[in-house]
Amino acid sequence: MKLAQVRRRLVSPLADGLSSPLARIGISADTLTVLGLLASVSVGLLVYQGMLVTAGLVFLVAGVFDLLDGALARRLGQPTRLGALLDSTLDRLGEAAVFLGILLFFLGEGDDWGAALTLSALSASSLVSYIKARGEGLGLECGVGLFTRPERVIVIILGLFLDQLLIAVGLITLLSLLTAAQRFLHLRRAARS
Repeated sequence: MKLAQVRRRLVSPLADGLSSPLARIGISADTLTVLGLLASVSVGLLVYQGMLVTAGLVFLVAGVFDLLDGALARRLGQPTRLGALLDSTLDRLGEAAVFLGILLFFLGEGDDWGAALTLSALSASSLVSYIKARGEGLGLECGVGLFTRPERVIVIILGLFLDQLLIAVGLITLLSLLTAAQRFLHLRRAARS
């Protein structure tokens, strides 16, 4: 069983249950997606200002929005390709906003190494997403990946709560590069068969 399948089995029942009241009050999945982006931008601003624990709490809220938007779309019978595109696009923008906040935080602290590592983490994270999107654009399934966006979010939240952002971005860089290699090799095998 792939990690993504394990994650879905654990999280889907929770997301489905929480999406029910949202559907009853008329909130759309796209609204949750946009709220998730706004929360992520807020996280970046809070990190930049050095309010790390508050940023961690807001990032938890952003994660809940991200968890619920797809479940709500399915509950409402409205999962569309356009909605999926919006979700993926705003997820990337939100992640970039968080990393930008971390980068500016390190620069403000005079920590050039932390800033460079943050840029590396952003690049490696983007590569993970890009390889999957490019493979799927070529018609190849790419549901593999040890360290994807949910894991990156968890590591950043822990780094914020524990005031260990340097370790968090270091882990994200390393594990994202490993995941990118994992996905590339998977797609290479799939393309050859």
